[in-house]
Amino acid sequence: MRLVSCSFTDTGMKRQANEDSFLVDEDLPLFVVADGMGGHKGGAVASALAVEFVGVTMRRVQVPPDAKLGPLGDRSRELLMADQLAYAIRVAGRQIHDTSLTVPEVASMGTTCVALAFAKNQAIVANVGDSRAYCIRGGVIEQMTLDHSVVAEYVRKGLLTAEQAKQHLFKSALTRSVGFEEETQVDTFLKAVELGDVYVLCSDGLTNMVTDDEIRAIVVENDPDAAAEGLVVLANQRGGDDNITVVVARVDEIDPEYP
Repeated sequence: MRLVSCSFTDTGMKRQANEDSFLVDEDLPLFVVADGMGGHKGGAVASALAVEFVGVTMRRVQVPPDAKLGPLGDRSRELLMADQLAYAIRVAGRQIHDTSLTVPEVASMGTTCVALAFAKNQAIVANVGDSRAYCIRGGVIEQMTLDHSVVAEYVRKGLLTAEQAKQHLFKSALTRSVGFEEETQVDTFLKAVELGDVYVLCSDGLTNMVTDDEIRAIVVENDPDAAAEGLVVLANQRGGDDNITVVVARVDEIDPEYP
């Protein structure tokens, strides 16, 4: 598989520091976005630890100790990758939690995390919190992740509309994060890859300012580098209320060994 990717991050218009972190590793390939919380220092430390330990664990631990191993089959490699990605985020969560207990300056810190990896022409996404992964295919955008936030739960239960959620007092309140508690619950998603797919990972500094349809339009009309920068610019033009991080990865070639 051959990918073309670009990343872009910005402090935004109203924050003094950037608490987002990201990782782009086309060799694995692996892409990660984390949006830290817990004050300027704590948030930045938490997100940096998240991307560091997800990357290190994905390189060093091929078979996680809690992997759901079974009879080998056509999908075994993808399922193992999903286990590996979730395990890597849990390892990062324990490291963040342990650090928060021993360093008073970063007590109670945590972070969101969304990660994308590939195996056998399958895209594997794992997430915690409200940083998102999208797939744009054939001019159609799909949110691959579920937000772990109070307002997202209200929307799923029909208590709020998506537009109401963006204005809600608790729009930033998460129901899950990485590192705030010792153990982290991670969601994973698998999707068969098609040639020309574009995957977007982003923090909520983008999605609070820019609609899904606007994300789709900018990605469809631009190469990954221009799309990543253009999305950040648009979020800042809308007010840039938060840090903004975007990673865009386009599939330019798939492995012919797998249908």
